[in-house]
Amino acid sequence: MIDKLLAFFPEKAYCLVLAYDPDGLLNEEGFLSALKGRRYRLICEHDPIILRQRIETAKPINADQPLIVRTEEPFNTLPYDLWQSGVKIELGLHHFFPTLDYPTLQQLTPQHFWRLSQIEQPVKRIGAQKTAIFILQNVFKLNLDEMQTREDWLAWLDEFHQSWDSIAEIFVALILEHPNAQQLTNLKSLLIDRSAFQAYLQNEWGDYVEGHFVKEASIAYQVDFARNMKLQHLIGRAVSQGRMSPIQIPDKLRLPYWAKPGVIGSWEDRKARRIQELEEILSTQDLEQLSQSRWDAWQKLAWRFAEYQSLTAKRTPEEHISTHIDQINQSFMNWLKDHYAALATQSLPKPHHLMHVLQWIAYQRRKKSLDKTALIVMDGLSLADWYSIRAKWQPRNPDWSIEERSVLAQIPTITAISRQALVSGLRPIDFADTFMHNRFEGKRWQTFWQDQNLSAESCFYAHYHSNENSDWIDQPHLKSVCLIDNTLDEIMHNTTQGNQEFYASLEIWLANESKRLEKTIDQLLAKGFSVTLSSDHGHIQAQGFGNVSEGITAITRGKRARIYSDRNLAEKYQKQKEGSALWQNDGLLPNDIVALMPSKAQAFAPDGKIVVAHGGMSMQEMIVPLIQIKKDFTK
Repeated sequence: MIDKLLAFFPEKAYCLVLAYDPDGLLNEEGFLSALKGRRYRLICEHDPIILRQRIETAKPINADQPLIVRTEEPFNTLPYDLWQSGVKIELGLHHFFPTLDYPTLQQLTPQHFWRLSQIEQPVKRIGAQKTAIFILQNVFKLNLDEMQTREDWLAWLDEFHQSWDSIAEIFVALILEHPNAQQLTNLKSLLIDRSAFQAYLQNEWGDYVEGHFVKEASIAYQVDFARNMKLQHLIGRAVSQGRMSPIQIPDKLRLPYWAKPGVIGSWEDRKARRIQELEEILSTQDLEQLSQSRWDAWQKLAWRFAEYQSLTAKRTPEEHISTHIDQINQSFMNWLKDHYAALATQSLPKPHHLMHVLQWIAYQRRKKSLDKTALIVMDGLSLADWYSIRAKWQPRNPDWSIEERSVLAQIPTITAISRQALVSGLRPIDFADTFMHNRFEGKRWQTFWQDQNLSAESCFYAHYHSNENSDWIDQPHLKSVCLIDNTLDEIMHNTTQGNQEFYASLEIWLANESKRLEKTIDQLLAKGFSVTLSSDHGHIQAQGFGNVSEGITAITRGKRARIYSDRNLAEKYQKQKEGSALWQNDGLLPNDIVALMPSKAQAFAPDGKIVVAHGGMSMQEMIVPLIQIKKDFTK
């Protein structure tokens, strides 16, 4: 399919292309990366004023630097001068899948289109019902007639949720209508809620171990893991990937080989075993394969790495692990060159960049008819920090349902850029006038929600302090709330002894002050707010490799990023620091901005000095948590 799409966009053939793409075919990740290789740039903007602004910032537009304006509306809705001068290309699912039902195809995501294109299509045209069944079987790998037992369902659900996938209501309804769906009474919630499925699987495995191995059937269990080979393989894989925890057993029991990874003896060190499992995952990564991976693969690896960081925060990793992590980060930075800008064009149905988060929250609000929404920005929160925080918060708040995602921070990962993009929903180039400070965040938050038809009075923005009261929660007109918590960022910048000191300070905060923030979240949930928690950037422990002798030529002088408005100067200072990289012209930063960042875990600081900092392009800084917190009021 990618090759067929690329055929519409030959190299150096066009200057300006208008692409009518109502089905989002151009949003497929692999295609966007290939398109970038042909030097095409892509703009998709509904607002005609902002569209013109983006076209202006994209100039010059020529055969060497062609521009695609993607529209989901007919060509005649575009400004007349564009309509008159651009080459018009019409794309649609029916061109690529002519024998399948078009309305049913429209329920799929770009990732689904890519999978579907790998499958041999029906020779003759089929209707809506048969198209949905065909898609279930070939895209979602689900043959309903084969789902004879609850074990079959659990094995498929695990494969489905491993893909970080989504599924439209039309397919959910078809699944639930099938007689075999009765095997699981709670199938719908297990299908649409990954966290609910993982909790269910964990409980079922615990009951099975207790009833089958420990007390030998004195405890009833519903799922017989021994009946299904896929479930047997699932146990070790799910524990290794952190989706399940091993069940503690009191004695050394005689267990089948497949069950051993899913249990742990009371005499064993659980933490040490998990660290060993994660070191195996990290040290066996194929670096060449990683460089060709899709975003989903990087997210999964980042979560495993974050778990490892959280568990080993108080010790220095072994040299071979540190070396391999450095190599993984180098692969990630190379991957960013081809995928970062491409993923910036995809905001829905799931966000990829921080600047997409507000659009995604607004989309969720419309889709689920939510009235109130709250965004809590924990400045500096990394995935590893979130592991530590969740370990404390979840037991203290057992009625919270926590759903985890991750997104890319903006490059360079400094607060003035990344946090401003998060709370405004804008690209950095769109707030070039306030590019290096955050003083207008509250106004930009309000402007976004006013564009979503909320009044200015219903929008609340504030910096959160644990010692202040939260009477504002009781204001009856509130509809959108943004709270900025700088605690972690302040801990980071005050750290002088590296990660060990940082995580020791984080533990102190979790034991005391964080309870106030938890209470605020609980109050928001009780008031009917949907609560999203995210971060503007993560952080990394880095070693100083000397400061740059630059006088007053840099716009900003972070430990992990220097920003210049003159490329010649940036190149001059890059030569002073071997191993540093320049970043510019990604379509998101202002055109005259150049960022200089270390390629390794190094910092613009005195030689040998250990710092905890942010600004660069490592996984630790770039991939940040996006968390939704809900509350079960029946508990």
